[in-house]
Amino acid sequence: MSLFERIVCAIGLKSQERARHLIKISKELLSPGGTLYLVHALEEFPVSSAGNPAGIEDPNASKLLAAAERSLAELSQQLSVPAVLRVRTGGAARTILDVAEEIDADLIVVSAHEQGLLSRLFGSTADKVAREARCSIHICR
Repeated sequence: MSLFERIVCAIGLKSQERARHLIKISKELLSPGGTLYLVHALEEFPVSSAGNPAGIEDPNASKLLAAAERSLAELSQQLSVPAVLRVRTGGAARTILDVAEEIDADLIVVSAHEQGLLSRLFGSTADKVAREARCSIHICR
């Protein structure tokens, strides 16, 4: 099994069990001394009346970002896996791909979800990442 130096592990926070599984898989694929990046995208983010991301002027936006970052930190701690945390706003696939490009990732670990009607019509996050990624992809089913 080849090991990877820089892994982006895409974490959804709805299922703790799935998140733990993805982190464990990433840890197994990470080379000694490598860096694991836990990435979470906040897709449903408060928007100001002007249509701009709420950010600084909306205290709820800061709370959402902080809560997501705390959740990732707790997962990392519980599993004794040191990781760099990246919580961003926007679409999941775009966020994952952007972080992977920024850090020159060797591997993206992402979960495949059951195909619902919307993902059949528009494509799932895993599909989009697999089509556009410039590095290897590990899709966990």
